[in-house]
Amino acid sequence: MPNTALNRTTQALLTNKSGGNLVYGDVVVLDNTNASGFTTTTSAGLSTRGIGVILEPSGIVNNASGMVAIGGWVPQVNLNTASTVGQFIRTHTVAGQGTPHSSPQLEGDFAVALTASATPPAMLFGVANAPIGAGNVTAAGTLTSGSLVIGQGTQAVAVTTTGTGIVTALGVNVGSAGAPVLVNGALGTPSSGTLTSATGLPISTGVSGLGANIATALAVAVGSAGAPVINGGALGTPSSGTLTSATGLPITTGVSGLGTGVGARLAATGFGPVSMQVLTSGTGATYTVPAGVYRIKVRVQGAGGGGGGADGTATCMSAGGGAGGYAEKIFAVTPAGTCTYTVPSAGGAGGTAGPNTGTTGGTTTFNLDTGLGGVAVACVGGTGGASMTTGTSISGTSGGVGGTASGGDLNITGNQGGASVRWAAGAGFPGPGAASLLGGGGAIGPNTTNAVPNGYGGGGGGGWLTTGTADYAGAAGAPGVIIVEEYN
Repeated sequence: MPNTALNRTTQALLTNKSGGNLVYGDVVVLDNTNASGFTTTTSAGLSTRGIGVILEPSGIVNNASGMVAIGGWVPQVNLNTASTVGQFIRTHTVAGQGTPHSSPQLEGDFAVALTASATPPAMLFGVANAPIGAGNVTAAGTLTSGSLVIGQGTQAVAVTTTGTGIVTALGVNVGSAGAPVLVNGALGTPSSGTLTSATGLPISTGVSGLGANIATALAVAVGSAGAPVINGGALGTPSSGTLTSATGLPITTGVSGLGTGVGARLAATGFGPVSMQVLTSGTGATYTVPAGVYRIKVRVQGAGGGGGGADGTATCMSAGGGAGGYAEKIFAVTPAGTCTYTVPSAGGAGGTAGPNTGTTGGTTTFNLDTGLGGVAVACVGGTGGASMTTGTSISGTSGGVGGTASGGDLNITGNQGGASVRWAAGAGFPGPGAASLLGGGGAIGPNTTNAVPNGYGGGGGGGWLTTGTADYAGAAGAPGVIIVEEYN
């Protein structure tokens, strides 16, 4: 790798959780509520959070990830005012900006400007300065023999004269005869003492008269190897044991080697499906795994495309819409885990009255959130059926293409809508909507707006005009759906 200045920068790939879009050189702080995230601050001289600078030339939009410098050289820091060379930089009251100042260093300084500019390159310290003490301890007069200087929490000090023997005692090593007894210090061998309120006596050396190895065993935490077995306490990991008469072993925690969720499922009452949910609408909506559910099977159906419209100026037969893609997936989940899904509540619109192509159906998605593995299933909607050019000669149009599916254990592309054909004035057939695995396609009929398909995911039928001058719209496609089968 070339030895460039940017290679000496400590960088991290982080996610923008500030709620807004940030630009190259903006000052950010590590987010203490979102893992691997950052946000902005309006606190001047912030010293309690990690501070970084946006490195992405095009910035980082909200909820997107990008490179953030957290130490070393950076090519640009955005300031509220131009710096001079060598000025220190701290956070400003305007989000995304730093503010420069001259020496001395202050609490919250995180960088030093390398040029005179409002967007200078800078050297990041890696950690903002913690609170810096200041002030001088002063006293007037002459200290006499045996006096001590005592701080009072201000710049002034007090002087006191020690009692008899204190100065001598202070000259003796702690723990030696004649030394003061300090908190956490050694008592030595006192001539007498009352330990009624004493704590912390070391069992391994502080008690005499115990049997062989008793002191050693009493110093080991209950439940650990070598500790006494206490009635009602933890056994730890005994080298051997016979549990013939033992009872109460918890299946969820007391048996090792079980697969993920097996213990909890063995503790549940019965096995098999416990419930089913049908999700028919929602954009970025949340599905929460119910209590006692450890497996789900999702059946995902994309929306159907609309049928083409018919023109009233001449014999017109239009094609049917394609069916949405279909997928099935079995997931291992945990109760209270969440998934995000989107279901189009309506299929693609039919082509409006006249020679107009139907619209494409919406995409249905089901995504396991990161805590459950982050797997995504997507089923694209079918495309709309084409409209036939008006006339009386032989002609035909293709039906809408079926939507694709991905991410499932089973992925099936939707059926193509029926093609239309005309072989003479007043003679021909429009294309019916394609059927899906969860519903039929739209029906067809002459001189009418065709019926929408039943169920979910089917394409709308094409418009059909044999006589008259009225324009007819194609039928709309069927909506998408997600069926969640829940198992314990």
